[in-house]
Amino acid sequence: MFLSSSSSLSWLVPSNTALSPPLHMATTYERAADGVYQVPPHGGHAVYARCDNPTRRLFEEEMAKLECHGPPLPLLRDSLSTPVGANDASTATASTANAVCCAFASGMMAASAIVLAHATPLHVLIPKDLYHGVPTVLHTVFARFNVTTHVYDGTALENELQSLECVLDSIPALTTTTEQQEKPDVILWMETPSNPLTMVLDIVGLCCRAKTNYARITTVVDSTLAPPCIQQPLRLQSADGVAVVDIVMHSATKYLAGHSDVTAGIVTCSPWTTRGQELGPAVQQVQVCMGGVASPMDCWLALRGLRTLQVRVERQCHNALQMAKFLEQQQQEQQQEGGGRFIAAVHYPGLRRISNAPQERVVQQQMKNELYGGVLSLEMTCEAAAFALAGALQVITRATSLGGTETLIEHRASIEPPGRVVSPPGLLRISAGLEQDQDLIQDLRQALTIVAQII
Repeated sequence: MFLSSSSSLSWLVPSNTALSPPLHMATTYERAADGVYQVPPHGGHAVYARCDNPTRRLFEEEMAKLECHGPPLPLLRDSLSTPVGANDASTATASTANAVCCAFASGMMAASAIVLAHATPLHVLIPKDLYHGVPTVLHTVFARFNVTTHVYDGTALENELQSLECVLDSIPALTTTTEQQEKPDVILWMETPSNPLTMVLDIVGLCCRAKTNYARITTVVDSTLAPPCIQQPLRLQSADGVAVVDIVMHSATKYLAGHSDVTAGIVTCSPWTTRGQELGPAVQQVQVCMGGVASPMDCWLALRGLRTLQVRVERQCHNALQMAKFLEQQQQEQQQEGGGRFIAAVHYPGLRRISNAPQERVVQQQMKNELYGGVLSLEMTCEAAAFALAGALQVITRATSLGGTETLIEHRASIEPPGRVVSPPGLLRISAGLEQDQDLIQDLRQALTIVAQII
């Protein structure tokens, strides 16, 4: 039954529930005569909209269900322990109800809330390829508050574990602090698939290596490009059956809401890891005290988006795969013909390449239902070719963002901040929409023909 603290909806009963959730726009709620806010079933949760809102709470509860859906996983005693034994009196399982989920006003507010939930000095480890907003806020805002950013190489599976270990070893506070001194907080930040190169990180491998080196590290996955119907990071486990991801976040603006009319972010803390349980209340505290909450209207629209998430994502993944295959074929034909070559690379997790077996293995382990995301990247040989291709398109729209119903293309390097450009100059990011795949392929074909004539 949908949550409601409004007396005007008190006539709703479980057998007569509205199939579309109500939208609660109120900022404040009536108190009883004795001044006490009662708790259900005799009263409602709500006091003030910044602290709580029924529509926002429903969105958070639904997202917790999506992130945690599946067979129960065992609770852990601490971050390095194995699951509690079946004969142990303390055996317990965590349910969705134990997962703390918080909706924020944007994806960047969600990312910032994760950082703010930690104590300083704080070390944040980020991969080379990720959404540029994260390193930008770390370097320009959080650097003023004793937050240090370190970069590890996540562009190749064979290098990422060694690169992460080298970064951890390079942080003196982790290697020289005595047992009597409190060691600093550390966040291992993973974005997979990455934006914009759609690189896939080995989540389990990175988490296990990091927690072996430093038990209290917080493992965070930005799964914006792979919503829960594709990837559930909180449910990923080590070979010993231990949950390894503490926090998962999304820019709900993208696939979750899915219609290019919402700005929101969502953070879910694991009910199965010690760090997840510890940080849940801290993230909630940031949400309530700092007030960067998702609006009721955005939460209501996001709830609407969740109801079509599976079918939208299936179509978007199909379209992305078909465009990626077409563009890869065009690249191969250009290489065979010689001369006039202007497609340098096509990046998409669903492209099967025998030469990249380790990547293929991780993709199959992490991404479900043979869905590989709705985003692909096309790398042209030069910036001029990239702008020419984008300018010649007629069906695909030139715009930023991703995850909506329309197919979008964007030259990434030109939107990234000066001095912090991470995308190759010829790279175009394509976010697949819901159009007919042949319409999209024909649009790309005619645009490539124009590029061949002018480059």
